[in-house]
Amino acid sequence: MHNVDHILESLATRTQRVFDTALGAERHQLLTRRLYQLYGALELARLLEHSRLARRIETQVDACRRNIEADSGASAS
Repeated sequence: MHNVDHILESLATRTQRVFDTALGAERHQLLTRRLYQLYGALELARLLEHSRLARRIETQVDACRRNIEADSGASAS
């Protein structure tokens, strides 16, 4: 796979941008949408049998989930 690190950096940057720029319900909605996009990328990586890419995308999925949980915890306070 051509330049996996660049792809993963782009995925992480886009997810972090959502977390940093949106607020409240909009951020939660955008993070949830982002999570579904990451699941799609993960499924594609698995179908193409790119296990390294799939493992790294799983890391991004976990980070996005943690962002959603942190956001939910902050809004509940």
